[in-house]
Amino acid sequence: MINAFGINGMFEEALDCFDKMISQDLVPNSVTFVSFFLGNIKEGRKQFESMTRDYEIAPEEEHYACLVDLLGRTGEIGEAKSFIDNMPVKPMTSAWGALLNACRIHKEVNLAEEIAEKLFFHGT
Repeated sequence: MINAFGINGMFEEALDCFDKMISQDLVPNSVTFVSFFLGNIKEGRKQFESMTRDYEIAPEEEHYACLVDLLGRTGEIGEAKSFIDNMPVKPMTSAWGALLNACRIHKEVNLAEEIAEKLFFHGT
């Protein structure tokens, strides 16, 4: 349900469902958190941090890419690039691809060229 709410832009409903789940002592898993990276940047950042801090769930490739995508779609291109540069794991193609797409949307040609070179010539 949380994912369905998130996909459909119903973030308050997703949070309410999450809160009810927690109040019933149900433990979220890594999939639960992906839903929070679909549109609300403030909540996405908060839940990304909470995932590791409160539930000891290590971010997976999809979590990193989803947060980069969220940052990029909302115009936080510099923050998305900084996030990738400071990830504790080697950035994956999915994260770079999300940033490349954000560059396309926001017409960040210079950064897009830099990312494309990483992807095509250096294999991230």
